[in-house]
Amino acid sequence: MVSYWDDEDNRRFRELIENVEHMSSENFIEKAKNGSPEMQCRLAEYYFMCNLKREANEWYRRAADKDYLPAVEALAEYAESYFRWDYVERAARLGSAYYNIVIGEEYLREAMNLGHGYLSSSWEEQRQKASLKALPYFERAAELGSGEACYLLYKYYIGNCGGRFVDLHGKNTYEIACEYRDRALKLGYKPKNIEE
Repeated sequence: MVSYWDDEDNRRFRELIENVEHMSSENFIEKAKNGSPEMQCRLAEYYFMCNLKREANEWYRRAADKDYLPAVEALAEYAESYFRWDYVERAARLGSAYYNIVIGEEYLREAMNLGHGYLSSSWEEQRQKASLKALPYFERAAELGSGEACYLLYKYYIGNCGGRFVDLHGKNTYEIACEYRDRALKLGYKPKNIEE
C-alpha cells in the first residue's frame, strides 16, 4: 500500500491528536458546540485529518461564519469549486497575504488573456487598465509583510512602465520598483532571477 503522507503530515497529525486529547479534558467539543471559532476550526482539522470531509467542512463553515481567518483559508483551499472563490475573496479581505496574492495574480492573468490587438494602442491600454486591478491586492499583501508580494510589485512596476518611467505619487516607476525589490530582499524573499 502506497502512503501519500509525508513526515510533515505525520507530525501535524500527531500534534493534532495530542491537542485534541489535551483539549478533550477541557471540554473541547463542548467549546466548539458553544461557538468558539478556534475550537470549531481545530475540530474541523481533526475531522479533515481523519478524512471525514463532510464533518470537517461543517465545522470550518461554522468558524468561518464568525470570520475566523484560519477557517476561511481552509475553505478557500478545500471548498467545492463553486464556493471556493467566495472564500478566497473573504480570506483576502480578512487579511490573508497569500489570498491577496492569489487574487492579484488572477487579475494579471485576466489582463494577459485579453485579445492581442496586433500593435494596437487601444489593446495595450486595455491590458494596462486590467492589470491595474491587481495592484491593490499585491499592495495589501506587501503591507501584511509578504516578500513575494513585494517581488510581484517590483516585477509589475518594471514590466508595466514599458520603458516610460512616468511619475507616480512623486516617484518614477523605476524607483518604486527598486524599493519593492529591496523590501522583498529584506523580507527574505529572493527568487533566482531577482536583480542585485
